[in-house]
Amino acid sequence: MGRRLKIAMISPGTFPISDGKSSSIEMLMKKLANLFQKEAYVFMFGKGFRKQPEWETKGSITYYRYTSSKAKTYINQSIDQ
Repeated sequence: MGRRLKIAMISPGTFPISDGKSSSIEMLMKKLANLFQKEAYVFMFGKGFRKQPEWETKGSITYYRYTSSKAKTYINQSIDQ
């Protein structure tokens, strides 16, 4: 057995990832992540809202959610991961 791939997906940042208020981009990312998770570890980076955890793992998908701060945008925070 070979090593599992690692895939990172970064959303454009307007809507939360994996939430009922996600846009079509975040919904597509989630569908792709569900397809890829059998063969790879998937890391999804995007905007989060107050009631969502900052990070969580579901299966082989790990979600990192950031709220924008003046010091760092969530894209910069994603790159730091």
